[in-house]
Amino acid sequence: MSDFATTKAVKARKPHTCEECWRIIEPDETYHRTAGSWEGDFFTIKACGHCDRFRKHINEADDYYHEGYYGGAGAWVENGYYSAGDLPGLTFAQRLALFRMARHFEGRWRDSSGRLRPLPDDLVLGMAVAA
Repeated sequence: MSDFATTKAVKARKPHTCEECWRIIEPDETYHRTAGSWEGDFFTIKACGHCDRFRKHINEADDYYHEGYYGGAGAWVENGYYSAGDLPGLTFAQRLALFRMARHFEGRWRDSSGRLRPLPDDLVLGMAVAA
């Protein structure tokens, strides 16, 4: 269990690697740095703005996300938890939105021409995602 943790939005001064999708966070891009202690060991995690927002959407959509998915968004996508049967409380449109975000996550948030996609919309699931 986490002893403590805090997350802060930070503007990158140098390249970093997102620890969710593994893409390079470029200088001047905002990323989210979480630091804390887990069972007495200190840790830091860096996540790009896209993955941070995606995790918030997953958390809103999947009641079990924080209980069993310690691998983060990557494990959630890899195991296909966005499929229709696993999230019975969502509408078809909400499931489709999560599916699209999962596909964009797998593409490291870049389109076919290599351009970085915009951040996922805060209201894409029809619910406000906490900042």
